[in-house]
Amino acid sequence: MRRLNLDAAKVMKYGGVPEQDALQMITLNAAKQLGIDKRTGSIEVGKLADLVVLDRDPFDPELGGPSDATVQRTMIGG
Repeated sequence: MRRLNLDAAKVMKYGGVPEQDALQMITLNAAKQLGIDKRTGSIEVGKLADLVVLDRDPFDPELGGPSDATVQRTMIGG
């Protein structure tokens, strides 16, 4: 779970999956698989949310990949 952004980047690069679909794979679709999509998995009123604000697009291949993004702010606990 720690490096889901890397998995999303891989399916975008090697699988040709659009960014929106790759993000859903590691957020909403994962929540659906766990049966918790009514509470989490997307940003909606009434859902729990842990959010991370990064200093750049973590999937931008021009800047060295997902591991080069720096966390600017975190919001934990909904």
